[in-house]
Amino acid sequence: YSDKEEKITTAQMKRCDEITEMIINCGANHNEWHGETFDSFMRKTTRDSLTYDQDVFEVVETIGGDPSEIVAPDASSFRLTDWINDDDYEKTQNSNPIRGTVKLIKGYPPYYCQVYQGRIIAEFYPWELSFGIRNPQTSLYSNGYGRSELEDLIGTVTNLLNADSYNANYFKVGSNPKGIIRVTGNVSTSRLEEFKGQWQTQMAGVNNAHKLPIIEAEKMDFINTQGTNKEMEYSKYQEFLIKIGCAHYQMDPSEIGFPMSGSSDAKPMFEGNNEARLKHSKDKGLKPLLKFKERRLNKWFVDRIDPGYELKFVGVDSQSAQEELDDEIKKIT
Repeated sequence: YSDKEEKITTAQMKRCDEITEMIINCGANHNEWHGETFDSFMRKTTRDSLTYDQDVFEVVETIGGDPSEIVAPDASSFRLTDWINDDDYEKTQNSNPIRGTVKLIKGYPPYYCQVYQGRIIAEFYPWELSFGIRNPQTSLYSNGYGRSELEDLIGTVTNLLNADSYNANYFKVGSNPKGIIRVTGNVSTSRLEEFKGQWQTQMAGVNNAHKLPIIEAEKMDFINTQGTNKEMEYSKYQEFLIKIGCAHYQMDPSEIGFPMSGSSDAKPMFEGNNEARLKHSKDKGLKPLLKFKERRLNKWFVDRIDPGYELKFVGVDSQSAQEELDDEIKKIT
């Protein structure tokens, strides 16, 4: 062990470039016009992971068994097989014919299968498929699967949709009268109907949203039955639901364009500048997600290409020019 910084040789740098190129193109046989890129690969697998808690990608091998490509399939179609929890495979398959026979490769049975329209269309051995679970459970009823944030947010998302539909319907359907017109004295029926028709034609609004009831009385006046539309917006309740959703994903609401300073007029505890909150949000939510994906990609792809190298995500904590200069001054002193 030495405190001295190890210098990378030309050969090692060349090997780094080769592996980096494979990662960027998701394989060695990249199609320039139609093929997976690391950007699209990350978008697909991250969405599946946050939706189903199944970060799935297939490792395509060459004839010699070396990894040549990684592909992001539909994670919702993959299932764990019964064999994944069995150690004595041959004894199990012989004593339980219902489960059928299984072909062992390198001493392992297929751990995963892809199901489409109720049929198993493909089986995968442990090194052929990365089936990543970020939130594992000990529950016997989970059957080895995880629980995604979206599953915990079913009630919250439903309430957000209901609140949005309620507000949309205020402007779209139904009648939301602003008040009541009360007419004085002995007015002929024909004159009253003429006035009603004229009023509704000119003042009803979109989809009759502002139709007003008119009643006969001793005089004509207007009775206001509605305050402001703030009563219909439930802004505080919607803010609460957004905060709950962001909390499940370990992110600050300002990251998605909802800067919220609190539910009351008082400033919340630990409130700081926006930069500090965003940095704290990255530490809580983004970095653990990236580390999880680093481990999966390194174990199933990079390590099999060359165990002397590993994938690391950089640039998450990007520094300004002044911060880089300060660091260099500290190193010199």
